[in-house]
Amino acid sequence: MKDRPTNRYGTFILAAAVYVAGVILFSLWSFNAHRRALRNYVDKALVDAAFALEELLDSDKLTELEQNVSAGNSDFLATSAQLERVAMHGNFSAVLAGTVQHKHINIVVSGSSESRSKHRSLAHELLLTEKLEKRILQMASAGRHATEMFTTTHPAFGKIRYALIYNPDTPEHGHLYAAAQESRYIEQQIGSQLLRMGIAAIGMLLLAIPLITLFSRTQRLAAQNLAELNAHLQNDVEIRRAREEELKDAIKDLERFNAVTAERECRIIELKAEVNALLKEMNRDKRYTIDKID
Repeated sequence: MKDRPTNRYGTFILAAAVYVAGVILFSLWSFNAHRRALRNYVDKALVDAAFALEELLDSDKLTELEQNVSAGNSDFLATSAQLERVAMHGNFSAVLAGTVQHKHINIVVSGSSESRSKHRSLAHELLLTEKLEKRILQMASAGRHATEMFTTTHPAFGKIRYALIYNPDTPEHGHLYAAAQESRYIEQQIGSQLLRMGIAAIGMLLLAIPLITLFSRTQRLAAQNLAELNAHLQNDVEIRRAREEELKDAIKDLERFNAVTAERECRIIELKAEVNALLKEMNRDKRYTIDKID
């Protein structure tokens, strides 16, 4: 009999593979869920910022600012500071408000999470994409209040996500409110989450190491116990085989004894018969009664 099982690691390898696959699948599912949640959160934040601009800068105030745009105008500076705080609080790349008239887009006031010297030029640069301008003009041509999420690729900033609100005054004139976020910010957040989840997944895999050690020790003890049991069983089988051989020899001896005994009894009966025959010839009575002759 075998002292050790031939495939004692098969079940454990299967369980370990299932565990590792489960960790990987759970990590991927959690990562995708977090990515969707983060993008939904960014979209909601952009839309909320655009609506906040619409509430902050109604049509009359935006028209007034457009007519009195000046670097030294106190009202313009105060409004720019407000938009800058909105952008910095939401960590947006830019927020802006402007007008659309006769297929021309004019950014009136803007703010950014960058420094004040950069935020206005950044806001203008974020609109310098043909696809975005075309989309804004399409919203304006519809002639109705509209809110839309839009993604485009900027040659300098890469992918940018926009929340656009268009509020028409007349068929030819309307006000534009927008909040923009560079995709690199979203990707950075996703990358950070991916790193954290990777560390967590590695930690979950490391937790299996004590289980591997415990399993190995348990299997070793089980193998030792099984080997001892096999030895006992082997010894018992050998003892039983020896006794079986002894019994076979005893049966053969008994059979030989029975054969000799039967032959002797037959000879005795034959001798008795001969004695009775001689007595009969001598006209004497039989001495022996014979019941059976084999």
